[in-house]
Amino acid sequence: MSADHYYDKVAGDESSDPLVGEGSSRAVRAPPTQAKKRSLLTTVALGAVLFTAFIAAVAVISSAVVSYRLPAATTAALSKQSESIAATASASAQPVVTSSASKSNAQTGNAVESAFDASHHQEMRNCGGTADEARAAGCVFDVMMQLWTPPECMDTPLSERFLEAGNWTWYADGGAQRAYTDEEIRKGDHDVVYVAQSYHRHHCIFAWERLVRAIRNQAPMIEELISYDHVMHCRHKTLTLPEEGAEEVRGVVAPTGFTKCASYDVWINNLPFNKMSSTD
Repeated sequence: MSADHYYDKVAGDESSDPLVGEGSSRAVRAPPTQAKKRSLLTTVALGAVLFTAFIAAVAVISSAVVSYRLPAATTAALSKQSESIAATASASAQPVVTSSASKSNAQTGNAVESAFDASHHQEMRNCGGTADEARAAGCVFDVMMQLWTPPECMDTPLSERFLEAGNWTWYADGGAQRAYTDEEIRKGDHDVVYVAQSYHRHHCIFAWERLVRAIRNQAPMIEELISYDHVMHCRHKTLTLPEEGAEEVRGVVAPTGFTKCASYDVWINNLPFNKMSSTD
């Protein structure tokens, strides 16, 4: 593009004046007609500014005169009203006292838990070593796990579903001569029970399902649910087919046990000892 064409795009009606070369000190002059227009506009603008300043000065003087001529009664009333407004503002500024029990989580920074919640997250409960000790500790007997269990770790709906579906018979001896009643087995006073192998398989599936339910519901869990030894026991004794090396078992001897219960936050720092490695 030529220099003349470029100048047409930039300067419009100033095409008769050549572009200023790089480094040149010559300025581009505006036509006389435009200079006159600019002078007129400057004059009008200056006049508008002076007029506005005059109006503002008159308003200030008028306000001072009116304030000076107010009667004494009106001045007193205004003073009294100002004092009333100040007193109201002062009262509103006083801090509102709230009992600690009514403070919200937002006010306390979510740092306050009830005594129950705190103990629930920090304690590890156990059931002792005998049925009497377990009862004294408030534990209940879990038939599906054959364990005395702290009540907060019980999953009663799941346990009852498995027991109803399995409908197992529990025997006091290996020869199946004497069967326990449902009431007797739920008391947990026996030292050992003999039951069909199908119970053992369902017991392992029950533990698996119970673990997932506890995690999803953020519920506390018993020691066996995070035991790698228990997983390996279920794998080799119940879930492996005979042709894959599983033991042939016609029945199961299930001893009565006593477990511990805690939240995952507690367990993760107090994992139970396992004979088998979960890292190899």
